[in-house]
Amino acid sequence: MNTALTVLQDLVLTALLIASAIAAWQFARKPGTQRGHLAAALALIAIQGILGIVGQATGYRYRALQYIGTTVFLGSAYLLLMFRDGFVRVPRWWKTGAAVVLAGAGVTAFAIGLPYTRHPTYSAAQSIGLRLLVVAWSAVVIEPALLFWMASRSLPRVQRIRLRLLSLSVARIGLTRIAVVLARTGPGKAGAIVENSLALLFLPLLYIPLIPPNWLRRLWRQEEEQERVLMRHLVMFASDTTVLAQRALEWAMRLVGSSGGFILDVEGRALARSSVGEREAEAYLVYAESGRGTLFEYKPDGTLAIAVPIVQERGRGLLVVIAGPFTLLFGSDEMRTLEEHADVIGFALDRVRLTETRRLLEDSRIQFLANAAHELRTPLASIVGFAELFSAGIEKMPEDAVREGLAAIVRQGRRMSTLVSDLLDLSQLELGKARMKIQPISLAPTVEESVANLPPPAGYSVHVSVRPDITVLADSGRLDQVLTNLLSNAFRHGGPNVAVEANYVNGFVQLVVADDGEGIPPDLRPYLFEPFARALDAHAREGSGLGLAIARSLVEAFGGSLSYEQVGGTGARFVVQLQAAN
Repeated sequence: MNTALTVLQDLVLTALLIASAIAAWQFARKPGTQRGHLAAALALIAIQGILGIVGQATGYRYRALQYIGTTVFLGSAYLLLMFRDGFVRVPRWWKTGAAVVLAGAGVTAFAIGLPYTRHPTYSAAQSIGLRLLVVAWSAVVIEPALLFWMASRSLPRVQRIRLRLLSLSVARIGLTRIAVVLARTGPGKAGAIVENSLALLFLPLLYIPLIPPNWLRRLWRQEEEQERVLMRHLVMFASDTTVLAQRALEWAMRLVGSSGGFILDVEGRALARSSVGEREAEAYLVYAESGRGTLFEYKPDGTLAIAVPIVQERGRGLLVVIAGPFTLLFGSDEMRTLEEHADVIGFALDRVRLTETRRLLEDSRIQFLANAAHELRTPLASIVGFAELFSAGIEKMPEDAVREGLAAIVRQGRRMSTLVSDLLDLSQLELGKARMKIQPISLAPTVEESVANLPPPAGYSVHVSVRPDITVLADSGRLDQVLTNLLSNAFRHGGPNVAVEANYVNGFVQLVVADDGEGIPPDLRPYLFEPFARALDAHAREGSGLGLAIARSLVEAFGGSLSYEQVGGTGARFVVQLQAAN
């Protein structure tokens, strides 16, 4: 029986050496506080076992080995407590109390002088000292096991299973060392054999929650996988981008037991995030360029993360999940699961974007029709009103009133004709069916003709400065329409001094129409080039509200652009950028 016990003790020591070697190897590969404390704790436990063998081999002549072994034994308990601190924070008072208790137990053991022989005999005081030593060590080590188990109750399934297995593993470390100590000091050989056998059997459980095999990780996720179809439907049919991204991120974190993460759109904006700052998340969009999942070190302490591109029609977004304290390692199985999940997210984001775009287009169409009906109703009401007045007895009306009424009918009819013509132009431009002949034209004559055809109102002046050698690619008639719209807008809403200038800028021609009026109100600028966009006080003024929208569409058809600039706090400046013909 002595031989069997010795063999078992040696096997337990070998298992501890292997466990400490694996922990040290993991720490060397991916340094981190948690891995460091675990590797150091297991190393100290193994060293204590080695010191016991050395003491036995030297006939227990060197009591210093006992002192070193006791110190190492107590130190391993404190390191396991700090290992727990990496998962669930240990209050400072508990760290201090644990250190005091362990130190007190060690000092008591040294003061009493525990026997150091092959077959020790303990006095009453020495038995109390030994038990105090074992109880202090056990209390510090078992506390993390109990706390892990209690903390796991509120966690998702994957994290809950890992933490409970970790709880059992830490408890087994404690029971293993207690078994070894009692086996070397107690009289019961049969009980010691059973205790060491159980220790040898359960010691490998320590690494199951930290480095589980793929098949076991899939088993842990079985419950989540069964609900995955439902979550896919929830993601696919989410009402908007924010809701979709939040659901998708929560599910990704549940699938792999992550403690944080984020989802970025193709522009790098954070659509959803958990335990991560917005600016911090946006800095990781570079991982979307790889086109495949990437495992990288998220923090200097060795915390890992997986970045998976989210392929969309407009480009690549990014899904990142961060390993938490209960999920120290990611592998190929998690990578594959997240890549499949990212495919669903990308498809769903495209669907939501199309749905939102369709909704906006439908809203724009309804608003456009409402605005068009409103613009047509005003002149039509004027025409109908005068017609009803004339039908009631035109021969009884004064001649001046008849002439004024007829002039109003003609004026409002022309206004309706202009509005309908503008609506037709805008629809043809948006459909790409507008007729135009784009060719090189001299800009100066076109500008002069436009100014001549639209003379400024009384009190207004137009200054033209266009070099005669400037030629652009455009349709002459349509460019005249653009200039007429811009000049009309300046005369109607701007100051008395209007300037038309043109110059070459960076290989393009910039044609500028500016005035010294009040400028465009800030609340109108974002919608300036939309149909029927007007300032709040513009309804009493003439115009269809379509001029700038048509002007921009025409310039873009030429291959150019039309933009607005505020001039020094006052005045409006419209910049037409055209392609130079030369």
